[in-house]
Amino acid sequence: MNLKSQKKYYDVSLRIARINYGSNHPSVASRLNNISEILRILGQFRSAKEYIDSAIKITRQLYGPMHPQVAIYINNLGSILQDIGDLEGAKNYYKESLSIFSEKLGKDHPNSIGASKNLDAINELYMKKKLEELRIESHKL
Repeated sequence: MNLKSQKKYYDVSLRIARINYGSNHPSVASRLNNISEILRILGQFRSAKEYIDSAIKITRQLYGPMHPQVAIYINNLGSILQDIGDLEGAKNYYKESLSIFSEKLGKDHPNSIGASKNLDAINELYMKKKLEELRIESHKL
């Protein structure tokens, strides 16, 4: 099954979840997250961001800002921003997710380790970008 077909099924699943549970329910947030990931893979970043923003909003309302599920969705938002080249935005969201995971689950938890690796990778990309900008500037002199 291709991703476009999967998205159609997730859209139906989202409608059913909203009917059965209402709009502010963890199942709705989970489906929004899943659709966001499909859209990210398809390169539809603006739509992906809208879906993940909604998932984050719901989850924060349900669990508060420092819940690990919030951190998962924030980390996914960081991935979207990284994909569109917003390295500073991605870095900020990766930092936030790492902070939540570390505080709530401990530094050695797999989610904390994964968020730390994402942050390391974005820092490396950020530094490469800055070095390239400096290299270009130095050639202009």
